[in-house]
Amino acid sequence: MITYKHINEIIKHEFPENISFNNIGLVGCSEKNTLTYCIDQKYIHPINSNKNITGVIIQEKLKAKLRNDILPILADEPQLAFFKLYNHVHMSLYKKIKTKIDRTAIIHKSSSIAEHNVIIGKNVTIEPNVSILPDVVIGDNCVIKANAVLGVDDVEAKMTSEGLINVFHNGKIIIQENVSIGANTTIVKGVYGQDTIINQGTFVSNNCHIGHSVQIGKYCLILTCFIC
Repeated sequence: MITYKHINEIIKHEFPENISFNNIGLVGCSEKNTLTYCIDQKYIHPINSNKNITGVIIQEKLKAKLRNDILPILADEPQLAFFKLYNHVHMSLYKKIKTKIDRTAIIHKSSSIAEHNVIIGKNVTIEPNVSILPDVVIGDNCVIKANAVLGVDDVEAKMTSEGLINVFHNGKIIIQENVSIGANTTIVKGVYGQDTIINQGTFVSNNCHIGHSVQIGKYCLILTCFIC
């Protein structure tokens, strides 16, 4: 929930206490009661066409073009205000839950598993020097080969008057059952609430990079490549 307090803290406007949004997201959002932003007239039509959008951070010169039931929130630099608010909201909502590792998992002593927000299923094998960071779910019977890194943030940077702002990655990595992740492979967790997903039975070879929010289907064979 994005409340008037969140907005007031970042945008420095005084809004009524009954102002709130269920979600803060981009123009193509699928969640009801979403707050987004607009920096150009070309985005007005997709905003007005999306009934899930009920608020827009926008400049004064564009606000009159919005659908009548959309609340305009004025800002001189909407992109800066939006992403500062986005990061502020999702960092404040982030919760840490103790990591759960099934007793049948085999984990090499040189590997590192985050203490929170990791779930490792049955009969998982984790080879030497693997790093598993928070917000990673690994299904049953998976193999994570040497030196793989799972759960890093990637660059989703926005240029603003205050310099580059990197977007907080609030999604997960979900690796379903019977997946093999090759040596030296890096997998980035999701952004904008959309998880990075590798479906069951897929094999990812050595030296791959799988970017944020990528979704790979069942029984795929991924050979040394970048997927973004």
